[in-house]
Amino acid sequence: MILPLSSLMSLICLVDGNAKEVLPKATLTTKTTIIPLKGNATLTCSVQGYKNLEYMWFHRSSATSDYQPLLGYEAATATVSSGGDYTCQGRSTNSSSPQSDPVTMVKTVSSGITVRRQPKWTPLFSGERVALSCHILRGEAAQWTYQWKTPGFKKRTGYAFTIASVTTSHSGDYRCRARRGYIQTTWSRAFKVDVSSNKPRASLRADSTEGANVTLTCSVSESEGWDRFLFMYSPSPSEFYPLETNKSSTLSVSKGGVYVCRGERGSQGYQSDSSPAVTVRKTVLGRNESSLPVVLVVGLVCLFTIILLLPLCWVKHFKESCCSRSVHSSPSVDETPTIQSTGNQSEAPAYASLSYGDTCVYDSLRGPGYTGSDRPTNEYGNITTLQGLWDDNTKGSSDYINVNPYEATGVKRCPSIGNE
Repeated sequence: MILPLSSLMSLICLVDGNAKEVLPKATLTTKTTIIPLKGNATLTCSVQGYKNLEYMWFHRSSATSDYQPLLGYEAATATVSSGGDYTCQGRSTNSSSPQSDPVTMVKTVSSGITVRRQPKWTPLFSGERVALSCHILRGEAAQWTYQWKTPGFKKRTGYAFTIASVTTSHSGDYRCRARRGYIQTTWSRAFKVDVSSNKPRASLRADSTEGANVTLTCSVSESEGWDRFLFMYSPSPSEFYPLETNKSSTLSVSKGGVYVCRGERGSQGYQSDSSPAVTVRKTVLGRNESSLPVVLVVGLVCLFTIILLLPLCWVKHFKESCCSRSVHSSPSVDETPTIQSTGNQSEAPAYASLSYGDTCVYDSLRGPGYTGSDRPTNEYGNITTLQGLWDDNTKGSSDYINVNPYEATGVKRCPSIGNE
């Protein structure tokens, strides 16, 4: 028959009364492993099946150091206020239990821990990039491990983390704390993140809608941090072409057309919605660019009018010059002259061929027997036709003027008809 180990040990003790009692391994428990700020925690040591034992406590403040006994601790419970690893063992009058497994206690300290965010502006808009980090006053970040409380209870670790594209689900409070060895910081104050789903819209203002140079000003009233502005141009509102991205919110333009702008911020170049369009009409030499086609049409009409009027003016000038010469030399014949004569009418057809445009004043018609040496008598009427001698009020008159060529002054006589 095989005896149980406990019975065997009892039998050995009966045989040898001087043998030491073997105690089970001690057990160390605690309700919390976190020692609160300016507080303490209670540890309890026990050995299963044994009461009224004395206990020994051991502590170390570094993972590389040896355990040192805590003097003055003999009860089953111990109240501690320092972080570190703790163990215990039970002890009877003639035996001691093996040491318990260690329990790590963490002391809470205040170190001015804060949550920081980049970018700092608020609110954020859906699609923007945001980075959050945990900062400890007078502490090196590399020496700490971090714990976060975030909306949605998603577990995050590390000194910082980045959300590439925020949504409204990321709105809420963010807290962090850090731990190093056997100490940890308190939770930071809540850092609120506000995310809006409504994308902001830029506004564009022009100091004037007309001019050779017009200054455009772009702005985004919602939130802050808009440090770059994209201006776009289009000859018509259908399609816009980017001009340039300025750090300044103003741009001077000299081209007529339609303009819009966008605000831009952040390292990823997040852009607002485009502004309402602004139409600019460029002014050239005091005329509006939009009226330039009208000016060109009017100019062409004037040019063609001048081209048409030039020949007419030239003809008029020629006639006036011709008339002037006629007055000072010989008047032209306006039409076929009518012969007034008291002589033989049968010779009248010989003088009926006086043509229009003759500029001479014809001598008196000679009668039969005239040799040209004597002054003609009045038996033949002296007839002349003066073209151009009348002014505009009498122009077109068909009257003939009887002129005595020997008495007329300032009139050039043509050679006697038939005597040339």
